[in-house]
Amino acid sequence: MIKSAPDRHAWGDDLGMRLPDQIQSDEIELMAKSKKYECVVSEENGSWRADIVRKVSRTKVLVTMSKDGFSDDDDAMDWGKKEISVLLKAQNAKERQKRREKAEAKEWVEQSNIDKAKAKTKR
Repeated sequence: MIKSAPDRHAWGDDLGMRLPDQIQSDEIELMAKSKKYECVVSEENGSWRADIVRKVSRTKVLVTMSKDGFSDDDDAMDWGKKEISVLLKAQNAKERQKRREKAEAKEWVEQSNIDKAKAKTKR
């Protein structure tokens, strides 16, 4: 059984990276999308599995998280969407911290340059 939508793809597996053309035709192609992460839902032996995959490059993807044992595809997709949300929140917090640190470092360098200029003019 394959479910798909026009904007959905099937990427990722247990092995880590896989090209999109290596996806088996019997895999389910359900995805929750963000710019960086996607949730791939597949059915294996009557239970559902959700994989959170990250695009590494145009042709490669990496499985970030996975969980199996869901009773249906909706449960798996809901879990995937929640985990993507958590990953994106953590990523945004890290990016804000990096921007803050970079701004502080730039401010420190500018102040240091001002202090050096003052020291030169006093001589």
